[in-house]
Amino acid sequence: MRRFLADALLVLMLVSLVTYITEPKEKKEIDQKIAEFEDDVARHDRAQQKVEDTRLNEIHENGAARLAQSSSEAVIDLMHGSVDVLSQFFMGFQR
Repeated sequence: MRRFLADALLVLMLVSLVTYITEPKEKKEIDQKIAEFEDDVARHDRAQQKVEDTRLNEIHENGAARLAQSSSEAVIDLMHGSVDVLSQFFMGFQR
């Protein structure tokens, strides 16, 4: 049991040491990027896009969407027409 605890403690120390050694490099890079951005803003320079080949894809409406839209419009027109016919029919009985 003592051997297990000693091994666990040594592994924990090793992981902590590796984490401590690798952490400052990443933090310096992030701090440098933040400082660079703040300098650009202070000089009122436009921040340049790092990725040059980005653009929005053109949107093409597919056949299924056109079919759904046209069938939806047909159902709506049919409903309006049937409601008009029924309302005229019942209005005829009231006169």
